[in-house]
Amino acid sequence: MKSMLIVMEKRKNILIIFLTGAMWHVSVPEFEEIMIKMINEEANKIIIDLKKLEYISSAGISVLISINNIFKEKKGELFLTGLSAFVKQTLELSQLLYKFNISESVEEALGRIKKCDAL
Repeated sequence: MKSMLIVMEKRKNILIIFLTGAMWHVSVPEFEEIMIKMINEEANKIIIDLKKLEYISSAGISVLISINNIFKEKKGELFLTGLSAFVKQTLELSQLLYKFNISESVEEALGRIKKCDAL
């Protein structure tokens, strides 16, 4: 199975993470380590773009849930964007889709964050 490529981009105070490939038990530890490091460095606005994520295993879903819970505790904002049909269906079947802030695109998530900042 293909590995996962992680690319990060910072736009002002918002961290955008682009994932490509497959999130499965081999790639999850690296992703989780990066996310915890970013949270510990006080990143409180993160967008994870899943547009090019072809596969997500139960280990991948588990780490997304854990990270989402940490963000909720810290009053941060975490958005998942660009869900492929497979990833969306996987989250729907596991009845977890409603637990996340979902946007169609990075730009839409940025707009939602800016609206919240303006309030």
